[in-house]
Amino acid sequence: MWITGQVVDDRGRALPGVTIEALGLGTIGRRAAVSNARGLYVMQDLPPGEYTITFTRSGFGTLQRQLDR
Repeated sequence: MWITGQVVDDRGRALPGVTIEALGLGTIGRRAAVSNARGLYVMQDLPPGEYTITFTRSGFGTLQRQLDR
């Protein structure tokens, strides 16, 4: 399984340097990625399951989402 996406601000502009962490609920522990200059990120080779995804960047609030794949 892959988790991919693009991080943007409230105006739709790409946000580089965002840390994205995937915490596997009962599976793999924690994996992390950082968004590139276009705000894109990818985490690959994740086992199927439930994840809590956390997005953090200095100067912005922290955002959490649940993902079940």
